[in-house]
Amino acid sequence: MKRKYYLLAVIAGISLCISGLLLARVLFMHFDPLRVQDEQTETETLMEKTEISAAQVEQEGSEASAADNGQIEDAEDDVAAVCEMVRAIDFNVDQPHMELTEEEDRAYKEAFLRLLKSELPIEGYPEVYYYVDLWKGSTFDELLERRDSDFPAYYYDDIDGDGKPELGVTWGCVYFFDYELGEEVCDISYWGESSYFKGVMGVGKIWEHDDQHAWIERFRYIVLNDAGKWETVLDFELCFAEDEEERIYTSSYRINGVHVEKEIWEELTPPFYEAIEHGIPRKTMTEVFGELLEVDK
Repeated sequence: MKRKYYLLAVIAGISLCISGLLLARVLFMHFDPLRVQDEQTETETLMEKTEISAAQVEQEGSEASAADNGQIEDAEDDVAAVCEMVRAIDFNVDQPHMELTEEEDRAYKEAFLRLLKSELPIEGYPEVYYYVDLWKGSTFDELLERRDSDFPAYYYDDIDGDGKPELGVTWGCVYFFDYELGEEVCDISYWGESSYFKGVMGVGKIWEHDDQHAWIERFRYIVLNDAGKWETVLDFELCFAEDEEERIYTSSYRINGVHVEKEIWEELTPPFYEAIEHGIPRKTMTEVFGELLEVDK
């Protein structure tokens, strides 16, 4: 009987020892100093990375802010440059003045009639081209049928300032033709869409009006530069938007692609709008060629 109790006590002691060893191992594993050190190292590394990231964000934010300020300064510089350029432009209309003898005047008109009849070739093409071959050109009979109409419209004036007449024709496209007396060929000095072309603002000046695109209206000021080429020097743009009540309003103003305030727009554009009211008048075919048309009948 005593032996039995003794064995039970031994077994219980062994079990207690084993339990103690297992508990110690678990505690040792849980509080392993190397593991704790690794976790501390990871935590410190993460904190360092966080601090570095925060510094980078702050630096990038400062750089972005500086870039934004630079863009604002650039925009201000652009506005100042546009204002200076527009203020320097002389929008006064220089009316053409020609001093031709009757013989010279008749010779020019006869040559331009030959052009419209597709008898006088046009220079500047790889082949021989005539008026009827031009984009949106027409036959002379079609033009003659509308001899007293304001469309097509014609110009017979000194458009480029050389003292000699050029012929302008608006029919689908607008073309300005140069011709030298005695030559057997003419030249195109300017061409564009007649839907945009609005008129000649005097010698060496043309203007266009483009209102055929949604939410934007454009006015272009085109001049003859020192190289004898027509060049767009001003592009006025009105940009529109629609409010919640479906009312259209002017949302922004641009000059040569640069956004300007309404006050600047209202200061700079009136001379242009005033000038376009005093351009060179258009003529009908009959007004230009008169009795020469009767000769061709």
